[in-house]
Amino acid sequence: MLIACGDALIDFVPTRNADGREAVMPAVGGSCLNVAIGMARLGAPTGFVGGISTDLFGRMIADHAAASHVDLNLATRSDLQTTLAFVRIVAGESHYAFYDAETATRNWTYRRGSIPFDTVEALHVGSTTLVNDQGAAETKALIVDARASSTISFDPNCRPNLVKDKPAYLARMAEFAGSADLIKMSDVDFAYLFGDERYEQRASALLGQGASLVVVTRGNNGAIAWHA
Repeated sequence: MLIACGDALIDFVPTRNADGREAVMPAVGGSCLNVAIGMARLGAPTGFVGGISTDLFGRMIADHAAASHVDLNLATRSDLQTTLAFVRIVAGESHYAFYDAETATRNWTYRRGSIPFDTVEALHVGSTTLVNDQGAAETKALIVDARASSTISFDPNCRPNLVKDKPAYLARMAEFAGSADLIKMSDVDFAYLFGDERYEQRASALLGQGASLVVVTRGNNGAIAWHA
């Protein structure tokens, strides 16, 4: 099995109504849930770990995951509300406003011993769950238990508007990168984390810390990767 751990939410994406006025349309999203959906649609046995609400939006998330055969038995269901994200597209880039206080995703806790890691080939982590202290701590504990038998995949998927202490966030992302076998980030993530540093220089450093593969996606310019 492959598993993804992290955010599952509802994106309100921009559209227009019949009168041509701006409107928003709810769509199931979340970086880590999307990874689980993608892996399952490619035919891999896939599970999702994280918090999913039992509210209206949580049921939308669960139905969407089930339609792609993502196993939610490892997820934690609660009556806390679902994280909502409102999206605007500016110069081709998505900008988000998050409503994430006291939500099912934010208050997820890892149940030690609940995952049979001897049957898990890879674990993917990242995104907004790692911004807050609790989500980061619970994910670190999950990685500790998974490392012996599973490949660790990490995508920071940075959301700067959620970050209150950038130096602390950068240190946290560096720690997660140091525990990962596969590191994937967008060019926008890279610029936020590493400024004007050359891709090759940072990739070499990450490979030197133990990563096997580093990937930078660049939108319409394709992706570039370095391996050990």
